Amino acid sequence: MARINIPVFLTILWISTCHLTRAKHLSHVSSLRSTISFKDCQNFKKKDLMKRNMKSQYESTSWGWNTKSKEKEMFEQSAWYLIVRESVSNLPVAFSHFRFDIDFHYEVLYVYEIQVEEDYRGKSIGKFIMETLERLCIQSKMEKIILTVFKQNQGARRFFREVMEFKLDESSPADTSEEHFDYEILSKKYG
Repeated sequence: MARINIPVFLTILWISTCHLTRAKHLSHVSSLRSTISFKDCQNFKKKDLMKRNMKSQYESTSWGWNTKSKEKEMFEQSAWYLIVRESVSNLPVAFSHFRFDIDFHYEVLYVYEIQVEEDYRGKSIGKFIMETLERLCIQSKMEKIILTVFKQNQGARRFFREVMEFKLDESSPADTSEEHFDYEILSKKYG
């Protein structure tokens, strides 16, 4: 696999303070805030990257694609963003939308999105993002990192299961003769 040949740096955008009061282990995470504003976050068009990368995936599932609903989800107060930028141009090349949450009684870092610009795929940026999120999960004393992946997205499933060593989470729904699920929930436990 090719490595990143241009320097990149990472910016963690902290969109909201309200969720820190709800998560007892997260008070030290506020030191990771950058000076990027919410307006700057909106200006870098992650919505467009999300739509380019995922619209057809959503449309081929029972969930369908709803632009307004997805945008609302991406800009809720509990959203955190990890943004990878090219260091020379300062242009964003990838992002992850994640949240600190409680999921079936576990304190988790839930990865909602990981999106990489097409020209930057295959350069270990996705792995870099996930390894950074794993370190953040451990540092924040979360019990696991969790994500949802479409079953039809074989590349993403292979990446998360084989490269990142995620396992099927116990909360992942199982297909039955009466019901088929378009997604699976993967996780990695800590502590």
